[in-house]
Amino acid sequence: MPTMKPEILEFWRHAQLFHINPGVNNEFPEGWDVREQLGEIFGDRHVSDVGCGYGRLCTAFRPDRYVGYDLNPAAVEAAQHQHPEYRFMLMQDPYDYAADDAALLYTVLLHVHDDDIEAVVKRLCDRVNFVVVAEIMLRSWRGSDALRPKEAPPVFNRNPEEYVAMFAKHGFDIDDVVIAPYKRYPDTHLTFLALAREHSTEDDG
Repeated sequence: MPTMKPEILEFWRHAQLFHINPGVNNEFPEGWDVREQLGEIFGDRHVSDVGCGYGRLCTAFRPDRYVGYDLNPAAVEAAQHQHPEYRFMLMQDPYDYAADDAALLYTVLLHVHDDDIEAVVKRLCDRVNFVVVAEIMLRSWRGSDALRPKEAPPVFNRNPEEYVAMFAKHGFDIDDVVIAPYKRYPDTHLTFLALAREHSTEDDG
């Protein structure tokens, strides 16, 4: 089974609750409550939140239609404590999650190294029919180190068309795109890229 860069895995396993929310004491560094937007995009799907952190977005979904996964033991423990009605699972590796309907990756894939991203996308596409990737999708932002703390994790921001091309290899196409402000980083924006498995002619009848 493919894996990911060991140094990145270890960073997140031992990060405690640091770096999960760049807003410091602000629950929504975006400057607005993103849960309503997520609820509209996913509708009534069963959602696997891969890289859920301490569960700040779980209430966008019904408890019986949500499972959060994370590599960080401290984050999973905090999520379970704050949201006991929801399910949260500790991942042993980046591919250790169950999903059969839809997946959310909220500011997650930008922390996946370029050497590993294709394998991560393939794993998603093998399991689900609907994926939402939400993050700052500006490849040029990779060099914006002055905007991030020195101890912050490495970032591998990509442009939206790069993700579209990756998912297209596995039969996924754009379902929806939402571009919204990101107050914490005022010169950027947050892109919600929803991708769905293409239906074959036979499926369409």
